[in-house]
Amino acid sequence: MTRAASTTDSAADTAAKFFEGIFAAAPDGILIVAPDGRIRLSNPAADRLFEAGLAGLAGRTIEELIPPSLRPEHRALRERYRERPTPRPMGLGLQLRATTLHGREFPVEVSLAPSEGENRDIICIVRDVTERAVARRTERELRRAQALAQISLQCLRQGTAAERSRDVLRALRSALVADLAVRFVRAEADSLLCSDADGEPAAGLAGERVPLDAAQVAAQVLTTGVPLLVGDTSLSTTPVCQLMRAQGLACLAAAPVVAEHGVEGVLVVANRQPHSLSSDDLAFVEAAANILASALIRARTEAQLLQSQRLESIGQLTGGIAHDFNNLLTVISGNLQILQDQLGNDDFARRAIAAGQRAARRGAELTGKLLAFSRRQTLQPRAVDVAELLRGFVQLLDRTLGGAIEIVVETPDGADGPPVALVDAGQLETALLNLAVNARDAMPRGGRLMLSVDCAPPPPEAKWLLLGAGASDGTCVRVRVRDNGEGMSAETLDRAFEPFFTTKAPGKGSGLGLSMVYGFVRQSAGHIALESAPGQGTLVTLYLPRIASRPQPAPAVRPAEATTERALTVLVIEDDPDVRAVTAHQLRALGCQPLVAANRRQALARLRQMPDIDVVISDVVLARGETGPAVMRALRRKRPDLPVIFTSGYARDALPLRLDDADADGFLRKPWTVGELVQALTQATRRRAGSGA
Repeated sequence: MTRAASTTDSAADTAAKFFEGIFAAAPDGILIVAPDGRIRLSNPAADRLFEAGLAGLAGRTIEELIPPSLRPEHRALRERYRERPTPRPMGLGLQLRATTLHGREFPVEVSLAPSEGENRDIICIVRDVTERAVARRTERELRRAQALAQISLQCLRQGTAAERSRDVLRALRSALVADLAVRFVRAEADSLLCSDADGEPAAGLAGERVPLDAAQVAAQVLTTGVPLLVGDTSLSTTPVCQLMRAQGLACLAAAPVVAEHGVEGVLVVANRQPHSLSSDDLAFVEAAANILASALIRARTEAQLLQSQRLESIGQLTGGIAHDFNNLLTVISGNLQILQDQLGNDDFARRAIAAGQRAARRGAELTGKLLAFSRRQTLQPRAVDVAELLRGFVQLLDRTLGGAIEIVVETPDGADGPPVALVDAGQLETALLNLAVNARDAMPRGGRLMLSVDCAPPPPEAKWLLLGAGASDGTCVRVRVRDNGEGMSAETLDRAFEPFFTTKAPGKGSGLGLSMVYGFVRQSAGHIALESAPGQGTLVTLYLPRIASRPQPAPAVRPAEATTERALTVLVIEDDPDVRAVTAHQLRALGCQPLVAANRRQALARLRQMPDIDVVISDVVLARGETGPAVMRALRRKRPDLPVIFTSGYARDALPLRLDDADADGFLRKPWTVGELVQALTQATRRRAGSGA
């Protein structure tokens, strides 16, 4: 052996010892793995890392260090790497799960490199990243917690549902460092609408529709109500919609937005990098979806309350106006009737009076509509089979709507019992006719009108429907009127029930149709819901109290008598001098002797002057805080048998104070006709005489 060779061998021995020292002292685990997956050599750090003890890892297979659930996938990856071995340095984000020989799993990062020897061994460096993963997880949990707190605060602030939704999407995307956050809502029976989006691809998504296919991620979550995580869309059995695929999104976390009536939408957070979202991230998205759902429910409740308060205020105003206007109409129509009775052969005067009477009747009809909206009209509720009413209603609709409108009526098969509602049948028909006419106007080129009735639970906001309704099964009668017309904008929908609000051309509508329906349903202890969107038609749903009684025939109307049976002495108690005067004149024309009073003091004085008064006609509400019932109680202390007819511009069942049957022997709604006055006088005197009082 020459000196040169000896020197070379010595250097090689030194280098080998140097690398052996590095191999033994390296803090990361180092494994030399044969092509068949068997470990040839391991350093002390690897033996400690995988809890191999003194025996070490040599001779074991690399799959023994992989969790059992991941071993088949790892074998396939190892085979592909063996065919094309390339260096893969540490720090490229390749995180795996490893397991010790005792079964404890932990997260690791790996670095791979092929050896230069002829054995084609693979050098594998393994680093335990448990502390780093814990720190990263803690950081992400803190970021998610802060984001949830921010989302909660944003949802508590005043704002529209759309503003709250956008705030939630923005916070979600920021917390998860995601490429996109989007909200889908159910638009129709067969499609989803991307209502809001945040992120770079948002411009291509917001406002788009996708088919409601159960094979798609958002649709599956909407259908099942179960959150879904898709780590890699290219490998998932549940494909994403074309909108998402077009943006190159590869990883999705989707959670349902559950409202009062079920799942109404889906929140989706997406990234272009596969496996960039975890199950913890999915739980975070679900928590945000729950907060948003609560905020949307609260926003809707607040909007419904504000609308109810607004309509209540408008109702009080219109009811008061109608009441005062009825006093004026009583004077106008009463004086016109007096003039008509005193006319001779003046044809012009007769035509003028007839025109005035027609105008007074139209004014009374207008006040009737206002009172309907303010829930102060006269109703005669009875047990009505609404299915039978609808079937008999079709012919009237055919004549009213014309041949361009297809009318479809759906009634139940009777399995749940007949849909019998406690309702005024005539007013229900009027309400349905108003809705049908509105539908016709929304379909100028023709269309389809569907009317249906069934028995169904009331919506949560109307569960008070059943109080005192007599139903034991918790259902009400649901009547739906749907058209496929032009639909309404959100602004129109918000004001649809307001009186005199209309989108029709001048002269084409009074703006009282929907307001009358609203007032009638609410006065009937029911609930009305309105759904519409531009181009999507309109659905009006009436919820009416259901009862178990059999349907009742409509009460017969007794014609008014022309004259009283005898001359009566009548005390008129009315604070309006013009109404007092016209009532007194009508009574004198009937042969009666009228006495007038404006208040309690004057009424008692008239009774002392004329103790044999036959009947009293009194307004319900008098000036200066006095009321007709209070005045009558004072009079009846002197004359217990004294009959009384109360009058008001309101319907009896909508008076600002309660009238007991024992208090009133009759009721006259202003303005009245002479025939109605005669009938009231006759019934009041007969009732009091028949009671033996």
